[in-house]
Amino acid sequence: MRAIYLSTAMNAAALALKAVAMATSGSAAVDAEFLHALGDLAGSSLIALGAYIAATKAPSMRFPFGLGRAVYALSLIASTLIAGFLTALAAVAGLEKLATSSPVVAGDAPAALLAATALDSAVLYLGIRESRGGVFDPSTRWVLIENSMDLLGNAAALTSLALLSTAIDAYASFTIAALLATSSSSLAYRSFLVLVGVSAPRNVVGRLIKVAASHPDVIDVDDVRTMVIEPGKYLAIMRVEFREGTTVDRVEEAKREIADAVRRVEPGVEYLIIEAVPPEGEATTFLELLAKLRGPG
Repeated sequence: MRAIYLSTAMNAAALALKAVAMATSGSAAVDAEFLHALGDLAGSSLIALGAYIAATKAPSMRFPFGLGRAVYALSLIASTLIAGFLTALAAVAGLEKLATSSPVVAGDAPAALLAATALDSAVLYLGIRESRGGVFDPSTRWVLIENSMDLLGNAAALTSLALLSTAIDAYASFTIAALLATSSSSLAYRSFLVLVGVSAPRNVVGRLIKVAASHPDVIDVDDVRTMVIEPGKYLAIMRVEFREGTTVDRVEEAKREIADAVRRVEPGVEYLIIEAVPPEGEATTFLELLAKLRGPG
């Protein structure tokens, strides 16, 4: 999550640059891009706070799974704020430009926007590197999506300043508002899914099923329920059929063996519960579960 902390610092610098651009130009697109930068700073600050809480607050009696979901909760708040309030302001800036037909003045805005573009590019590069080396958590996703949108927004504003057309300036502002709405809605949706209890990624669930089904004492895997509890960490509950006649002691030993094997191939499974059930019909349920994972939805 290092990228989100650096992103917050660079978003503050980009906001200052875009404030200079806004003060020296008469462009609605530049005004909208300033709002975009303001939203980025507010969003990255909230998500950085969530990442800090998740990293420093250990599980307790009150919060037995820790506070890892704080990053998702604050991501949802940040995304909702940007998708609603700031998007509306950016669109209003474009409408006002069309209504007043005031001239577009470049001033020092192009230089300031180019400097902000360099900062956004650097943070995007860091986010790409971090996403390759670890868990694709909400903070990294925020950095990737928002800085990509920043580059597009900067391009729209620079195009407006190059052409100095009132109509193009207004429509560039609408474009930036659409970028804000699209990126923020996507981030909000992903955070919402986790907060309501989305399952672990399909590849993780598939590995759980295959590990359990491959144990010599297991006949079938009847069910697997998983849930994301924080970035890269999952809760899993499995119903496993053991061979008829397997002793209680052997079942308990097999459970431990399965748990050890799961954590070797998928260390993100932080909590694993294995429920032993008697054999029920043909041992094909685990194949049906794997087929569902390969299907849509």
